Amino acid sequence: MRKLLLLVSMLFIISGCVGQAKENNDTSRLAPPYLVIDNFFIYDETIQGDVMCAQVIEEIHEVDGVVYALPCLKSGNISFVRTTDYKSFGIKEIIEQNLISLDVLVENKIIFVFDKDE
Repeated sequence: MRKLLLLVSMLFIISGCVGQAKENNDTSRLAPPYLVIDNFFIYDETIQGDVMCAQVIEEIHEVDGVVYALPCLKSGNISFVRTTDYKSFGIKEIIEQNLISLDVLVENKIIFVFDKDE
């Protein structure tokens, strides 16, 4: 996880330096994010990389008896990078700081509503 964040940070720094030296709109050399939502690039190592995750539902958040979860143990493998300042957040920070709403995360299939009674 840290290696990925370091690599992404280095790529952004390098691309910024190259952009200052010479106007270059070619972003094909950067690894594409899995998804872009509400000014956040989303990098999911279980989708974009070779990272496996244990097939156990990971509960992320609960509101008024409604449980939001990930389909496997991968909260540490998802990074949300803000497009304005390239600051990185984990999924729990995104939810706790209300940077992306739970409804939007569910709509984009990042998390799902988990019914414990089933």
